[in-house]
Amino acid sequence: MLLIFVPQQTNRLDYVFRHIFGERLGIVFRLCTNKIDFQEYKGMKIAYGMDFSDVPFIEAKALLFEEDIHKQDLQIGEIQDNKVLFKNTTEDFLGFDIFAACFYCLSRYEEYLCAETDYIGRFMPENSWAFVHNCLDKAMVDRWIVLLKEKLLSVFPSLEIKEPEFEYLPTYDIDIAYCYKHKGFLLSVAGLAKQFFRFDFQGIKKRIEVLLGKKQDPYDNFDYLENIHKKYNLQAVYFFLVAQQRSRYDKNTSIKNKDFQQIIANVAQQNQIGWHASFQSFENSDLQQQEIDFLQKCTQKTISKNRFHYLHFCLPNSYNSLISNNIKEDYSMGYASVLGWRASTCSSFWFFDLKRNTQTTLRVYPLFCMGNQLSKIKKEELILNQLHKAIQEVKKHNGVFVSLFHQQSFSQNEFHDWQTIYESMLKLVCEDNN
Repeated sequence: MLLIFVPQQTNRLDYVFRHIFGERLGIVFRLCTNKIDFQEYKGMKIAYGMDFSDVPFIEAKALLFEEDIHKQDLQIGEIQDNKVLFKNTTEDFLGFDIFAACFYCLSRYEEYLCAETDYIGRFMPENSWAFVHNCLDKAMVDRWIVLLKEKLLSVFPSLEIKEPEFEYLPTYDIDIAYCYKHKGFLLSVAGLAKQFFRFDFQGIKKRIEVLLGKKQDPYDNFDYLENIHKKYNLQAVYFFLVAQQRSRYDKNTSIKNKDFQQIIANVAQQNQIGWHASFQSFENSDLQQQEIDFLQKCTQKTISKNRFHYLHFCLPNSYNSLISNNIKEDYSMGYASVLGWRASTCSSFWFFDLKRNTQTTLRVYPLFCMGNQLSKIKKEELILNQLHKAIQEVKKHNGVFVSLFHQQSFSQNEFHDWQTIYESMLKLVCEDNN
């Protein structure tokens, strides 16, 4: 067992120590606030916040012992080619306060301090310390934990470490189940008119053939995905957008449509189903409950996972609304505009509510990229290069790689051949992991 001296125990401190030592390193540890007990202990031990001169010591910043939220002096430095937060001025065990740094990132502290948002109210990556210092593509929290692990093993070679295994989870956002079918008369006519004025006669022909039942709707790629999952032995999560009414940002097939209901039920037989919280349900508890109830009725399953439509959420209110709706896992922790780890980690973690100063029951799964971002990259080889780097980063740190695509991306009329790209990505994910 590793004994760790701390000046005092706080909710913030308990949270980040459990994440680092308990979850990520699998070390049996105990916190101690009694100086005499700590000094008399004969086993492996380190000190945080108080220098005992004869044991490894990490200087403590104030962050974990505070209860309010205010601008922090991040004291950004560099150690072993890695950017670090809260760099220490004295020579201690690591050279920076790893616990304050990890807590700052995992709690999303910076998002509570920034009132500036994008056009739909989202925290912008440009306001993130990781974006400013060009390390969004690096899982900094996990890299810092590796630094700690290596230092601990250099002092305590017999220390038992049990790290988790790499995980891969394919996920899909089903925003619009059909391209042409089940649009209703007015929307179908409007669609035909747009194609006509664009001189898209091939599109008109395809739309009519689909509506007459002569061809499959191009967005109906559910069988293709099921075959891919069987081939690679994968368990996927589908997040269905089921807004009660059509709106500017919510354009899902009508929930009254029987075929749409049947798709949800069919997909639920082989996969996990998540709630894709609609844009219009933001801060509307009645709509939130209606959407969840609809999905549960369609699937005959309890819905416990969520991803916000457009990744539109605000901390801590949005996450607390999930908790009140009995959601256990969220998959929205990423950026819509850029690639990168929003919370500087490729590992899942518990949501810590800074305003209430307590750990919650919501598990957060980080998101590095989504298909829409990758589609902006012109060359397919560059897309695969980005994916390969991200997958290697996650594998290196035994994290969880969550991919996000929309089922319509796999249509044959897309600019990129996403079926080929996707299977190439899956080969990268699965290699050396059988």
